[in-house]
Amino acid sequence: MKRRHLKRTMTALAVVIFSGAFGAAAMAQQWPGRNSDISRTEIANFDQYLDHHPDVAARLAADPRLINDPRFVATHPDLHVFLASHTGVREEIHESPGQFMYREGHYDWQRDQAHPLANTDHYLDRHPQVQAQLEHHPGLVDDPKYLANHPGLHEFLAKHPIARADWKSHPYRYMTREDSYDQRH
Repeated sequence: MKRRHLKRTMTALAVVIFSGAFGAAAMAQQWPGRNSDISRTEIANFDQYLDHHPDVAARLAADPRLINDPRFVATHPDLHVFLASHTGVREEIHESPGQFMYREGHYDWQRDQAHPLANTDHYLDRHPQVQAQLEHHPGLVDDPKYLANHPGLHEFLAKHPIARADWKSHPYRYMTREDSYDQRH
C-alpha cells in the first residue's frame, strides 16, 4: 500500500515538474514582469535605439514619464518613428514608464555582464580611430600612456572588468575574437 502511494506521489511530482518546465520555457519568450506584453526581441530593439540616441536615453532614465509627454516625443522624431513601428514597446512603456525603463536598464546590465565581446564591439564601433590603432597594436590596451590619451577607453575598461581582464591578459587573441564577433553580428 505504501509503495503504491509513493509511486502515485512521485508520478504527480514528475507531472508538476514537467509542466513547470514547459511553463518556464513559454515565459522565457516574454520579458519578465507583470502584465508584460513585450518580448525580449522588442526590449533589445529599444535598448539598441537608446544606444544610438544617448540624449533620449539620458532624459528617459532621469524621468521615464517624459514618454507620455507629446511635446517630448514631438521634439524627438526618431523616437516617434520607433514607437510607431514597435507597438509592443509603445504600449508597455506607456502603461508603466518607470518599470519599463528599469527593465530596460536591467536588460542592458545583463547584456553587459554576459557578452564582453558585444560591449567591446559596441565601444569600438563608436571609436573607429581607437579600433584601428588597437587592431594593429593590441598591446596598447595595457599602455598607461595610451590609456591616458584615450580616457574613453580607460572608462570603458573600468566599467567592463571582464572584458578588461581578458583583453589585457591576451590582447591579440581578444582582438581576433572581437573581430570574429563583429563579422558574425
